[in-house]
Amino acid sequence: MTQDNRIESARGHWTRGFLIAGTLYTLTFGRQLVDDASLTGSPFGTSPESLAREIARVNGATITRLPPLQHPLHSGDVTEIRALHKIRYVPNNFSNFTWLENYNILKDNGHTWCSILRDNHACFGKRYSEILSVTTPYRYSKYNLLSFDVQQTRILAVGNSHLLELLYLPICATHSAGIVEGYSISKSNSLVINAESSKSMKSSLMLILDNDPTFASGRASPGKTAQFVVEHSFNPSHIVLGSVNINGNSTHDKLLKSCEGRAQLYSRVFPRAMIVCRCSEYGRDAQGQQGRRAFV
Repeated sequence: MTQDNRIESARGHWTRGFLIAGTLYTLTFGRQLVDDASLTGSPFGTSPESLAREIARVNGATITRLPPLQHPLHSGDVTEIRALHKIRYVPNNFSNFTWLENYNILKDNGHTWCSILRDNHACFGKRYSEILSVTTPYRYSKYNLLSFDVQQTRILAVGNSHLLELLYLPICATHSAGIVEGYSISKSNSLVINAESSKSMKSSLMLILDNDPTFASGRASPGKTAQFVVEHSFNPSHIVLGSVNINGNSTHDKLLKSCEGRAQLYSRVFPRAMIVCRCSEYGRDAQGQQGRRAFV
């Protein structure tokens, strides 16, 4: 990947990142949400750790506890960054790309670094710094996992890394509103995020099945994914669907690639859930609504 491509990827990451604010606005304020009465009792059924371990078991994978989102430095050592992922992609002409440099560029330009970023979703360099210097910082206090107007929120997100890029910002913004803990699952980009606020008494659990070999891939079945969610008492109040990486054209493949097809299936299983589709078939800025589905 050339430096220009990395910069354009970065520009796209931050531009698309603001689109998720519109998604959260739709989820939070645009339409009536699941009422509190339906969320009484045990909020989530299966604990976040148990849910992560079960996904790992199905995939023959392991789980890793997330580092603090916004406290990257080890014991004040400014030469070491505590990140979830290591730098994997380092071509010869980018051999000095480190998490520390990425962290410093974000900090120096008024943005907040986050420990769960992947290397292919991050950049460095003078041009990247220039882009960030004219980019308005994300509104952390308004758009985060605890900004919903209900006490308990459960979000299921299924898609590929393009969807994950959009989800980084609201997840990482939640540190400003409460305590955020979670787990990553190896062999995929899947995450289980749990957020709680002792001040507002709100809680939010987010299950991200991203490039997951069993639940978000060419061999995945939306019905099987829904069954797994039901069996583990997750019962999402909100569902976000993104594209799935697949190149086939069979009926099954078309269903996996189609947000509309998967949304119809999930709406039958979870009739009370708000469903937001972020698939390419609707265009990056396409808008529309059908039933409880919102295409934004």
